[in-house]
Amino acid sequence: MSVRNLTARCGFFMWALLLAWSGEVWSAARFAVATGNWNVSSTWSATSGGAAGASVPVAGDDVTIGETATARTVTIPAGYAAAASSVVLATAAGVNGAKALTLAANTSSLTVSGNLTVNKPGNNNTNALNVNAGTVTVNGTLTLGGTTNAAVRIAAIVITTGTLTIGTDLVFVTGNAASNVINLSSSTGTINLAGAFTATVGTISNPGTGIFNYNGANAQTVRIVSSIVYPNLHLNNTNATGATLSAAISAANVTGNVRVQSGILNNGGFAIVGGAADTFEVAAGARFNLTGTSTMATTFGTRTFAATSTVSYQGGNQAVASGLSYGNLILSGGSNKTPAAGTITVAGDFTVGGGTTYAGNTNNPAVNLAGDFSNSGTFTSGTGVFTFNGAAGTAQTITGVTTFTSMTVNNSAGLNLANNVTVTTAAAGTLTLTSGAVSTGANTLITARRCNAPSVARTSGYVVGNLRKAIPANASTCTFEIGSGANYTPVVAVFVAGTGAGNITASTTGTEHASLGASGIDSTKSVNRYWTLTNGGVTLPAAGFSATFNYINGSPLDFDVIGTPAGFIVERGAPARQEPLERGPVARGDEALADDRGRAPPGAARSGRPRAVRRARLGRKRRRRRPAVRHEHLAPHLSGGAHSRALLPARAPRGARRLPRRRPRLAPHPPQPRKARRLIGSLAWWAAPPIGRVLSLAHERAQGACEKRPDRARRASRARRRHAGERVPL
Repeated sequence: MSVRNLTARCGFFMWALLLAWSGEVWSAARFAVATGNWNVSSTWSATSGGAAGASVPVAGDDVTIGETATARTVTIPAGYAAAASSVVLATAAGVNGAKALTLAANTSSLTVSGNLTVNKPGNNNTNALNVNAGTVTVNGTLTLGGTTNAAVRIAAIVITTGTLTIGTDLVFVTGNAASNVINLSSSTGTINLAGAFTATVGTISNPGTGIFNYNGANAQTVRIVSSIVYPNLHLNNTNATGATLSAAISAANVTGNVRVQSGILNNGGFAIVGGAADTFEVAAGARFNLTGTSTMATTFGTRTFAATSTVSYQGGNQAVASGLSYGNLILSGGSNKTPAAGTITVAGDFTVGGGTTYAGNTNNPAVNLAGDFSNSGTFTSGTGVFTFNGAAGTAQTITGVTTFTSMTVNNSAGLNLANNVTVTTAAAGTLTLTSGAVSTGANTLITARRCNAPSVARTSGYVVGNLRKAIPANASTCTFEIGSGANYTPVVAVFVAGTGAGNITASTTGTEHASLGASGIDSTKSVNRYWTLTNGGVTLPAAGFSATFNYINGSPLDFDVIGTPAGFIVERGAPARQEPLERGPVARGDEALADDRGRAPPGAARSGRPRAVRRARLGRKRRRRRPAVRHEHLAPHLSGGAHSRALLPARAPRGARRLPRRRPRLAPHPPQPRKARRLIGSLAWWAAPPIGRVLSLAHERAQGACEKRPDRARRASRARRRHAGERVPL
């Protein structure tokens, strides 16, 4: 190593040692031996009672003001930022003479990295930290010390418009209530406390419009003592446990507002009662937990809850306040939650926790919900209307098996069901579809009230998926408000006298049925949609029932462009095959449309007897014979651009010969209102079938083709092909 490098390295280590040694010297004790400014050396001594002239205290120094009976006042002037490791006013309780540390202006500041202590004097005086309009930050504990019971021997903190921030605890040592004082001087000062407030006795006097703010990162207890009067109480605790009240809040111990600005406030099961001119607030992202049997804060002039705030009733039997606009509302903790009469508005989500009962049937409130609904407990809605009215562009979701007496869907973005949902009871209630689609997925939206009550009132909403309705006994007309995607394509069923009560579940799919190729209709000329009806115990008389299937005849079309609506027929079949319109106790089926080719679909029976149909569906072998042909002639009507079709069945009796083809007939049709840019086609199917076989709608031949008889050569060709074993339509 060269001499130059060795010298450089030695010089480096010498400087490092010098800096370390210098730092040790700079960490020192400083005693105020005279009244004066913090930033002048004549105020300070390096020893207790020593000569003045020591350097001004800096960060890391331990500062004592008043270690003797002589009165001392140290002032931090305007524009000066003082710092210290610790500060003590009066070295021990009982030292006579008033001691004060005063900030002169709003530009004066003091930062203490450790603790700050104000001890009580030994005679009738006041030792005070006068924050005034300045800023004081104590990263450790601030203590008002001494145990004297004399009310005239006071340890005080005085704040006008300034700010005192305490990083750990605020401690009032036992004494007289009047001897531990925080004086807010009837002004707008702020105290931020991150730790615990330990106070058996003490006073917050002249609260004015100041703020006491609990803002810790660890769990805190909001100290409520009769002699401590908070001005405005703010909560900003960010710990998962939050801040918890130690006693009830009244207008006497909190003279201003109570604001949960962030984090969590637990009421501890205590009541919160405010003044008529004051505000109770839960701000965005903040949470207010009510435990025990307590209820919402009362008698405040204003109660506000931000849209993203949360209120959780999580105690025992509790009353849930109505007439409020909550953010997120949670009912948990078990027992009964009984909402008051009126209207509950929830801008966020509404959750009923496991083991908890929402007892809405006590006071029957209305609920307006903009977010999601989740039910893991027991939900008894009462007669109040539960409205889903989320913001535009945001779909809502119902999770959990739930029954609503009356429910309104008014959300253009729609409502999704994660479980089966029932609306209405057997005796009362209505499902109101104002706007938006209810998407059920594999679940079912159930209306328990008889369908012709009516159980559903519709403006422009509909159900995408499964809609179940209760079918009453005897004659009734029931509309299934279903559709797919953005298209409303309902089914209207008309039942006649002799019908037995039960239910039917309906849905529609905006594509061709998967088994359409095995049907007796042409998939290239079809309505590209099918409907599924599932029977739930409805029994039919011999006359059967009629159904009207609605499809889109506007833009885009719901059928193949080469199809002719005037030639449409309806065919019903199981998922694996289509069958003709027959009467029988079949549980489920799909219905589809097509041009009438004038032939029987595969599997057609000679007559309408249920027995033959059942044998065919069960796969039993039967004698091959030429089946009778069923024609569903369509009577076309035009009104406002919409096509309406009435299927008029011609069923051959047992042993009858093949029925002749008939020319489509025109029949009167009432005028329909025109709809801008969307035309709804209607197809009516009259039959005596089982409820709910799959109807595949297909369009097999252009209009008028069914009127032409095949020539003799074509008929002979078909006969030869059938003789060779090929399956050829008639």
